[in-house]
Amino acid sequence: MQVLPNLEYMETDFEEAQDLLPKYQMHRLKELIILNLVEGIDLLYPFLYRMPNLEKLKLKFCRGSVRSTNIGRQERLGTVLQLKQLVLLNSYIEDLGFERNQVLQRLELLKLKEFNGLRNLGPSSVSLNCLKCLKLKNCQELRNLMASSTGKSMVQLKTMKVIDCDEVEEIVSNEESEEGKVKKIVFSKLISIELGAKEFEKFLQLQGV
Repeated sequence: MQVLPNLEYMETDFEEAQDLLPKYQMHRLKELIILNLVEGIDLLYPFLYRMPNLEKLKLKFCRGSVRSTNIGRQERLGTVLQLKQLVLLNSYIEDLGFERNQVLQRLELLKLKEFNGLRNLGPSSVSLNCLKCLKLKNCQELRNLMASSTGKSMVQLKTMKVIDCDEVEEIVSNEESEEGKVKKIVFSKLISIELGAKEFEKFLQLQGV
């Protein structure tokens, strides 16, 4: 299929992707959408190294898939050096793997919807200084969105959306300074925010209101 190596956009079912994508070098591909994934496998597959210029990856999992511990192996995702946008839908993944994968820490957009295994974005070692847009919806096990040090690193954040995450206790985990005062996090470039009632209350607490 000679057309595949020239594609810049592709949307395909998981079974078709397993059959087609390992056969072709797709250096021009910038956006890839894979539907009907099944949890409990190496989610990002050996074929990603054939797409070195991929900028946007969207994965939609089958409903009712089993719980999985992480998003994939570091060496697999590490091949997608240009990745800027990651969209994940309908998953029970418990660990995004930010602390193990520098590529993920360079994301500019992260969108999670019905992501019901995740309790936070990652440990305090995670830095997201390139992230401009964060959108979370129906993440029912989310407790503490991010550590204080992670929030402080998000100097480029312009858009934040946290909706229907009913178990959220903190947007940013409280962390005291050496003087015993709670550190305030200021998202200086934030220009758009959409929060549910509970999430908005937590955001106001973060701002000291």
